[in-house]
Amino acid sequence: VDGHTNLDNVSIAGVSTFTGITTSTSTLFANQLNVAGLSTFSGNVLINGDLEVSSSLGYIRLTDSDSGGDDFGLRNDAGVFYIRDVTHGANRFSINSEGTLRALNRMDFDAGIHVNGGDIEIRTDNAKLEIGASQDLALYHDGTNSRIQNTATGNLIIKNEVQDADVSIQGNDGGSNTVMLGFDASESGNAVFSGNI
Repeated sequence: VDGHTNLDNVSIAGVSTFTGITTSTSTLFANQLNVAGLSTFSGNVLINGDLEVSSSLGYIRLTDSDSGGDDFGLRNDAGVFYIRDVTHGANRFSINSEGTLRALNRMDFDAGIHVNGGDIEIRTDNAKLEIGASQDLALYHDGTNSRIQNTATGNLIIKNEVQDADVSIQGNDGGSNTVMLGFDASESGNAVFSGNI
């Protein structure tokens, strides 16, 4: 087919190639279908095998025709899979061949995040790990110092619930770690200072 074709009910047993605009309003059966132009299907499309999109920067576009909302697309670019905001021309999410996920904006999770191995890294100074409904507890590095801050209400409590375990605050002097302040749980919470008070 070379041109604009409307298909009502077509069954194709072999390889079919369409180079123009193809519109299907009913059922289309094809053993192998190659389309070089635009195909429009007004009903459902059932694919029992693989769907392959071959293009230099081609993507599968998902258009919200009911509410007029943003359109999104799925794209493979140089071995990186993208979820692309077609309406605003921006990639929103990507995963590379090594399995590295990248979100280009904030990610919200309604459930927990379970990390089986590796680290959780925040690679920007002053970017905070915020905990609590009102971001009450903040942990971050300001470019010079590392900070733990209680930013909203209540006390800041450091608690060790391990049996017969103490609490210590350590510093480093000349490359050696030193306990600057220790709280001995076996001595009813007595504080031990390594130097003068």
